[in-house]
Amino acid sequence: MDSVEVISERLKEIDVTGLPVIGKGGTAVIYRLDDERIAKVFFEHIDLHTVMNEQRACRSALKAGIPTVIPFELAKAGNCYAAVIELVNSATLAGQISTDTANIRRYTDFVLGLNDIEVSEKGFRSVKSQYLEMNEHARQYMTDEEFTCFTEIINGMPDGSGFIHGDCHAENIMQQNDELLLIDMANAGYGHRILEAVGIYYDYVMVADISDPVKYLGLDRETCHLIWESYISAYFLKYQSDNTENFIDKVRKYAKLKGLLLTLPNRDLAKAFEPFLRRTSDELLADR
Repeated sequence: MDSVEVISERLKEIDVTGLPVIGKGGTAVIYRLDDERIAKVFFEHIDLHTVMNEQRACRSALKAGIPTVIPFELAKAGNCYAAVIELVNSATLAGQISTDTANIRRYTDFVLGLNDIEVSEKGFRSVKSQYLEMNEHARQYMTDEEFTCFTEIINGMPDGSGFIHGDCHAENIMQQNDELLLIDMANAGYGHRILEAVGIYYDYVMVADISDPVKYLGLDRETCHLIWESYISAYFLKYQSDNTENFIDKVRKYAKLKGLLLTLPNRDLAKAFEPFLRRTSDELLADR
């Protein structure tokens, strides 16, 4: 098997200069190459190993019956890795929602349906294990007390075997003709459905409140909040046993931890959001 370095050298080059941007997320920008293809260009700090893991996750998803794009061709766009994906007549669901908020119903129905698909033994990793890896990766930037506390929180997350996308905002859902398809499978795994709710809260409440949501999520703040409110209402309607007093508290706690673990290793971002990180850590420690 070729090494990552050899594979990288063999990748063809693509030029996205001046091409229309049809979506943007936390790891990449999506360009329309032509009528039949899009290019997902990862940010420069995303390594080839991570991109190849996402390619494998796409294959596993297809085998498990998850509606996702066909595994893509790898390429390079300047200093960035890219994925060339065949998608004809496609647009992001976020774009559809920005035009007509009635499409939020399509979003909530689609996401809730995904979590019912059992995938624990079909090539996916546990989402809890991914959180533990994130915690270990950020360990050098936290105290021993914080590391122990965060480990306890992760180990206390409920278990499950349903599909979890992990970053299921509407910019990561493509509409091809009348079909909705997932992209950005880097965080895909299996676990309890609350962990999908955590990701949606993180995107549409936390990120929307502290950044420019139009830039990162393709939607204004009011629409982002409307999506969360619509999603959690539909969630409780479907899973009435989860509608307990502390469910939302758990979602908020896990989402805060996710934000902290994602931000700490990025030192420039960590410096910019230092007050938020300190406040979040103090809240998590106090809530042990």
